[in-house]
Amino acid sequence: MAVSTTNYTDDNIRTLEGVQHVRMRPGMYIGRLGNGNNPGDGIYVLLKEIIDNSVDEFAMGFGKQIIVDITEDNKVTVRDFGRGIPLDSVVKAVSILNTGGKFDDKVFKKSVGLNGVGTKAVNALSESFYVCSFRDGESSWARFERGELKDSGKDVSPKEKNGTMVTFYPDPMMFGKFAYNMGYVETMVKNYSYLKKGLTLVLNGTPYKSENGLLDLVNENLSEEPLYPPIHLEGEDIEIVLSHGRDYGENISSFVNGQNTRDGGTHLAAYREAIAKTLKDFFKKNYAPEDCRQGIVGAISIQIQEPNFEGQTKTKLGSNYMWEKQTHDEHGTLKLDVGPTIRSYVNSFVAQELDNYLRIHKEIVPVIEEKIKDIREKLFQYTTDNAEEFSQQIATVTEKEILYDLRRTLTDAKALINQVRSFGDDAMKEKFEKMDLGAIPVLISEVNRRIDRINLLDSTDHKADVSAIVREALSMLEFNFK
Repeated sequence: MAVSTTNYTDDNIRTLEGVQHVRMRPGMYIGRLGNGNNPGDGIYVLLKEIIDNSVDEFAMGFGKQIIVDITEDNKVTVRDFGRGIPLDSVVKAVSILNTGGKFDDKVFKKSVGLNGVGTKAVNALSESFYVCSFRDGESSWARFERGELKDSGKDVSPKEKNGTMVTFYPDPMMFGKFAYNMGYVETMVKNYSYLKKGLTLVLNGTPYKSENGLLDLVNENLSEEPLYPPIHLEGEDIEIVLSHGRDYGENISSFVNGQNTRDGGTHLAAYREAIAKTLKDFFKKNYAPEDCRQGIVGAISIQIQEPNFEGQTKTKLGSNYMWEKQTHDEHGTLKLDVGPTIRSYVNSFVAQELDNYLRIHKEIVPVIEEKIKDIREKLFQYTTDNAEEFSQQIATVTEKEILYDLRRTLTDAKALINQVRSFGDDAMKEKFEKMDLGAIPVLISEVNRRIDRINLLDSTDHKADVSAIVREALSMLEFNFK
């Protein structure tokens, strides 16, 4: 092995100031770069970060309209009518990392912009960035290029309403030949309107406003007529929608403080648990949780203080409590102030409100129970039919075919075991709950038959080791899916 002759000295230790780190490690701030072909690409994160700030103003009671314009050459302008950035803080608010008003929960509560990073990342990753704040007839503006301040100043603007305007053009040096897909942008804007009733967002001249919140979102995205009208329940800091369709699987959207958590998190896990538990308790029958949720369509939105997202892109909620913050008592001692757990809060709300709804709207009760029973019957029939087919196939294949097939099974089994050992209990449970449980009993039956068949083949080497590995995988599956 060759030994490096490069000296590692104090001169090699670098400190990246301001936006330099954002441009060098953009993935830490916006996830992926991309060119706009995927809704998760960075140019949509840039747009979302700016709109988030405007939505937070609305959430605090300031400004009922947000105007979003995207030109054909992909220049973006977002204008809100909130309080506006304090005039003497405009430059630092958009250029100095870990600077902003979201750290003061007296000014912003239950906001989605949290880290003092979002707008600065947009600034750093834009070829050009312009911000102007309007307050009480005065304005303060600043112009940047790739995060570097080029000019700034103050003006008198008596005709402008209070608020903030941001114009930016994503940097082609970072995003290549990019373009905004207006279909993706429209979906984003619609979601904001669903989550913030009373807020009007105007995209390129077209207004979007929701009167029914999450109910409008679910109805908009239904691919078929549900088995019963969606149930829409609202409470303090929580809103849910629930129905069942004829399809299998689950289709539940989740949101936190207006943020679309497409990868779920603690609130979605709690909602899925609460649905199953409430239905089981209501029917007083020990239905399998996955049967209660098969074919479900719905959404959940919660509002919490200081949410902890897994990553700057905020697609998965990691918080365990409705609020959690460090404070000092009168003696200056540091203490932790926590609210109820998200799990208990969601479960309590669903248990009470959904149960009450079902007792009032008795006409949908038999529809829901019939759906649950139908799933159980079809799963049993599916397992029985396929088990017979597998048995017939195994009886006719050659030794070589069995071994090749088993090797593929072992690959999946080993991967599964590694996943089980890599994830903690909560993460493992959450990950496994997303799997299609309908195939699990078939898999167990199929692999057991394969093991029995392999054990009859004298020419098979290491058959004991093979059987041990597969049986370990099966024990994991049986433990998690009983």
